[in-house]
Amino acid sequence: MNNSRLHYLLPILMFITVSCNETLENDVDMVDDLSEEFSFLNDFDFKTSKELTLTTNSSGNSFRLYYKDLEGESYLVGSFVNNGGDVTVTIPAYVETLSYEELTATNSASSDLSVGLGQTSMELPSMAPPSSNTESCIDRLYAVNGQAGFYEIDVTSDQYNTTQLPNLPGGSIANALDQENGIVYINVNRTLYKYDVNTQNFEVAFTSNPYNGSYPRFEYKDGVFYMGNNTSMYTVDAATNTVIQKYNISGFVNSNAGGDLAFDSEGTLYLACFSGLYKFTELNAATGVASITRISAENFPFQLTSMAIDRQDRIYVGTNDANSRLIEISKEDGSYQIVKTYNHKINDLTAWKCDFSNDGGSEENIDNDGDGVPNEQDDDMDGDGIIDEKDDDVDGDGTPNEQDDDMDGDGTPNDEDSDIDGDGVINQLDEYPEDPVATGNIYTPSKLGYGTLAFEDNWPSKGDYDFNDLVVRYKVTSLVNRDNNAARMIIELRLVAAGGEFQNGFGIELPILESVIESVSGHNAPSSMINSKGLENGQSNPTIIAFTNSLGELGGGNVINADPNKPKVEESVYTIEVNFTELIPASSLAGAPYNPFIFINNERGRECHLRNKLPTDLADLSHLGSNDDGSIPDQGRYYVSERRVPFAINIAHQFRYPVEGTRIDKAYNYFIPWGESSGSAYGNWYTDASGNRITSKIYMK
Repeated sequence: MNNSRLHYLLPILMFITVSCNETLENDVDMVDDLSEEFSFLNDFDFKTSKELTLTTNSSGNSFRLYYKDLEGESYLVGSFVNNGGDVTVTIPAYVETLSYEELTATNSASSDLSVGLGQTSMELPSMAPPSSNTESCIDRLYAVNGQAGFYEIDVTSDQYNTTQLPNLPGGSIANALDQENGIVYINVNRTLYKYDVNTQNFEVAFTSNPYNGSYPRFEYKDGVFYMGNNTSMYTVDAATNTVIQKYNISGFVNSNAGGDLAFDSEGTLYLACFSGLYKFTELNAATGVASITRISAENFPFQLTSMAIDRQDRIYVGTNDANSRLIEISKEDGSYQIVKTYNHKINDLTAWKCDFSNDGGSEENIDNDGDGVPNEQDDDMDGDGIIDEKDDDVDGDGTPNEQDDDMDGDGTPNDEDSDIDGDGVINQLDEYPEDPVATGNIYTPSKLGYGTLAFEDNWPSKGDYDFNDLVVRYKVTSLVNRDNNAARMIIELRLVAAGGEFQNGFGIELPILESVIESVSGHNAPSSMINSKGLENGQSNPTIIAFTNSLGELGGGNVINADPNKPKVEESVYTIEVNFTELIPASSLAGAPYNPFIFINNERGRECHLRNKLPTDLADLSHLGSNDDGSIPDQGRYYVSERRVPFAINIAHQFRYPVEGTRIDKAYNYFIPWGESSGSAYGNWYTDASGNRITSKIYMK
């Protein structure tokens, strides 16, 4: 080992011992405590994320905010209304670019915004023209199947409703859209049909293709067809049906079967198949090689047969089931959520990215209760003293919301109303078009991605520094209204691993007053620990206990999902809903995941937190500064070793933790250089970027 490397390793090597009677792997080097000293700087917080406060413009238009990773991929962190106020988002610390999209019913404009090192605030420009409540933009998918079924799927709301279109001339597993000319191309065996969106008529386009039969992957862009199957792909002139180029696809991991092709808004081609989500990195016509790289970490647990990317760059896929599932997939890491299950099959999808139509129903300045406040600004639309968020009859007509054909009481039936819930945001731009309060979201870390909390559970003694004793993934969503005040909050937790032998509990202390919380549900805390609101007893700050026994939550045993030689155990999922008594500033919910902690081996007072986070009221403070803990409360220093190494880390990403007994620096090459630089270098050390990690030392099941 050279001296420079020793210089990096000393703080960790001095910190290592055996945690929970676990055995360190053979290649862990031990260094004498009397060796040359090195420690991380006192003010380095080991954060992989940062908060950014945005001052919105006063256009009244909706906007979406994305962050871009170092490869230029975009991830949605929020959807808001430009009302002139401030909103705060949490983004990975390494991010240098935001993508800002301002939207009206018929127009959108986007711009990239630079984020400087250490920048904490910025003003958003105004780019789009004023919105109109009398027009709408309808995004939709076209779906086909092998039973000659043809469907249109509305993706402007979370209902994902279908409309059946004329039956196909035959069963199909591939379709593609030429939106400029209003044509959906549909392959039926060797015949390619054209479907005219306006006339709803089919006609034959061509009667041959390079595969001389059916093929599963099909996309259209700028007059060119992209046709693919397994490891081959052809580009074909759409006007003449002449092959332009044949490619061999290189880069598949495991299976290359099934799947589909789709372009995003920036012209990047993606491929999704049974073995995961891929991105094309090069189409080399000279060599005939199309290179791809896998984004997802492993095979999908379903057979994927179709893919489409919509106007907002959301990736949708369909599964090869009799009752196909529509799934949204993250461009960040391939994580996914099932959004709809249909009673029919989907063999292929393609996306129509904007349609303009007049749906009527303008309702500006309507004031149902006559209090002088227009509906779209009124928190109690019918004046009954019950705020709309909790009112089962928003317009006060005696008909419950879910049964009301005119939910907001403006005289326009719901099916003709551009703003069904009367909250001032038209349906097409409203994330919750039938919720009279919520209109948008703030996501941490992103809409589909998860962050990761990883703990060492031998605190206050030293541990083996593999950060798998307890691993929890999280996503926090604040539901906001048009004024960007929070109506409620959803905390999604996934207990992924319990790599030790202790029965550990997990909790989160929130940064708001208990008085503004009406109820908390979705956790697994014993009734004896919590009050009537669902919060932990005996705390001056509201604290949620998600569970008390990590080993039990994962079915018993020990070293769960950390030893690659043992079977993987299904993770435990908790969807915790926090309801508020009133609307609160969304800025008060910034900084997720707040103050998470574990309490170790059934000892409630033995709390272990992220570096320099405060203990809760129920912590046993006698542990601070004992054994190997270097906490100095008078200096605001908590939960670090004497050399300022943390006992817990928060990664703004779906972090792949080391296998049991492997130090984090043995699995991630740039962890120590990142710490030595106080976060100014190697900010993406935890991602799967080339050279960052040693896969054989990471738990990948």
